[in-house]
Amino acid sequence: MSRKKRILVAGATGYLGGYVASGALDKGYRVLALARDRAKAEALEAKGAEILVADACDRSSLTGQFEAVDVLVSSIGLRSMKASPSFEEVDFRANMNLLEEGLAAGVGHFIFVSVLKGEQLRGSIPLFDARERVVDALKVSGMKYTVVRPNGFFNDMAAMFIMAKQGRFVILGKGDTRINPIHGKDLARSILDSIEDESRWFSEYDIGGPETFTLKEIGELAYECLGRKPQYYYLPTSLLSFSATVCAPFNKNAASILRAMAQMGSARDMLAPRYGEESLRDFFKKLAAC
Repeated sequence: MSRKKRILVAGATGYLGGYVASGALDKGYRVLALARDRAKAEALEAKGAEILVADACDRSSLTGQFEAVDVLVSSIGLRSMKASPSFEEVDFRANMNLLEEGLAAGVGHFIFVSVLKGEQLRGSIPLFDARERVVDALKVSGMKYTVVRPNGFFNDMAAMFIMAKQGRFVILGKGDTRINPIHGKDLARSILDSIEDESRWFSEYDIGGPETFTLKEIGELAYECLGRKPQYYYLPTSLLSFSATVCAPFNKNAASILRAMAQMGSARDMLAPRYGEESLRDFFKKLAAC
């Protein structure tokens, strides 16, 4: 019998990484979950994962830890407007540390989660450029790679649901941008399929969820699940762009995220090929019941 593949999941205590690590265990893979805080990885450890306590931003903490790893999956990236750490330190340098250590250890396959249209928008959104420079490095590394480009996660939709629950739903631009966000469980399943699917090797693919909504329709669904009358606040994309310019000298993270929000609000659509089974309505209903 062949040895079960060993999968290193970077970002295993995050939203997507948690689903990847858990799904890999369900499929019979051996899982090495990278976490800065062991306590946050207790559920994965109880399920059978081996925990590597390290900080991907600090390459020295990774040295010698990737032996016998077959596949490395990274969803590491900033989701905060705090000024520190920077996206250069996390989205670029931490992922490059993973790649460099993976190459040194002879890891066979790197699966990297970037962003939909990242290659087209990298010139205007520095955060996207940081991730795309990792993609650039992967393509010339000689290592087998797969780049996954989702267009929005259900935990992003949870933040939008919270706005409705608090009484006012902020709509970017006119609210007519179309998006088909994907649940972490569905995306994790697709990522894990890429391990054995040779058509995904040395390639990139876009992916979204099974349902399409405009930004305003997401708000309508949130209010419907809450049983409340909708209240909207329209935020002009020009104001977002201006705010990004003003705060850039002081907080590049916030400026980059504001530019990404402005892009979403002004785009005609942010659609990706449909995949998965999870319903946003069911997701919102669960949130409403909490």
